[in-house]
Amino acid sequence: YGMTYYRKNFLGDILENSNEGDQSYTKHVALILENVDSEFGESIYEGAKTQGEELGIYVENFGKALPFDYTLEERLKMAIASGVDGIIIQGNINENISEQIDYASKSEIPVVTILEDLPTSSRISFVGVNPHQLGKSYGNQILKAKDNQSNDIKSVLVLLDTNEQDKGYDIIFSSIIESLSVSDVQVDAKMINRQSPFSVEEIIHDVIMVGKDAPDMIVCINPTDTITAYQILVDYNKVGEIGIIGYYNSEVIERAIKRNVIDSTIVINTRQIGEYSVETLSE
Repeated sequence: YGMTYYRKNFLGDILENSNEGDQSYTKHVALILENVDSEFGESIYEGAKTQGEELGIYVENFGKALPFDYTLEERLKMAIASGVDGIIIQGNINENISEQIDYASKSEIPVVTILEDLPTSSRISFVGVNPHQLGKSYGNQILKAKDNQSNDIKSVLVLLDTNEQDKGYDIIFSSIIESLSVSDVQVDAKMINRQSPFSVEEIIHDVIMVGKDAPDMIVCINPTDTITAYQILVDYNKVGEIGIIGYYNSEVIERAIKRNVIDSTIVINTRQIGEYSVETLSE
C-alpha cells in the first residue's frame, strides 16, 4: 500500500508533465543515497541532477520527499515498484540489496552502483574512486602529519567496514601499509558493523578511551566516522592526544581542521561521481 501511495501521490505522470522552465524530460532516474540529507549526498545529487538536465533525464533524490525515513533496501524496492527508467544507488551494499538489483535487472531497470560496488550483482556499472590511489593518499597524509608533529606517530588505526563483499577496503588498507613501509608506523584496522546505528559511535568511543593502548592517529574512510571521531575527541577532552585523518569535506570538518582537531581530510569530487553515473545510464 505504501508503495502504491508513493507512486500515486509523489511520482504522478512525471515524464509527461515535469517541467523546470523550458526543461522537459524523457527518462526518470532514482538516485538512492545512504543519507538523503547529508552534504556528501547532496553534492552527488547536484552533479547527477545537472548532468541529467543536459541529457533530458529527470534525477530524483529518492526518498527525500517521503514523510518517513526508509532504509536503503526499502527505497530500492519502492523505486523498482514505481517503474523508474534507471537507478543509481550508494550506501552499505549487502546481500539483500544484491537480490533487489538482480530483480531490477530482470525488470529491465539498469542499476549503477556508486562509491561501494557489488560486482556479483546484475548492476551494469560502478562509479567510484580508485581504492589503491585512495590508500596511497591516506598514507602520504600520515607521513606528512608524522613530519609536522612534535609527538612521533607510532600507531595508526584505520576504521573499515565489515562488508566482506566490497574488497575495495582491503585494497585501501594494503595501500596505506605499503605507503608507510618506509617508516616505523604500525598500522592496524578496526572493523565496524554498520547494521546498528550506534555501533560506529561505540567502537570509536572505545578506541579513543582505551588509554595507553590508544592509537596516535585514527584514519576514517567515510564522512560519518570523521565527524563522530571529532566529536568524541572534543567531548572527552582528548584533543591533541589522538590525531584524525578524515574523509570528505563539510563545514564541521573544516572547522575541526582550523582548530587542529583533524589533521587533514581526503576530498573526492562527489559532483563528478553524480555526473558520471548519469552518463553511464544514458549510454
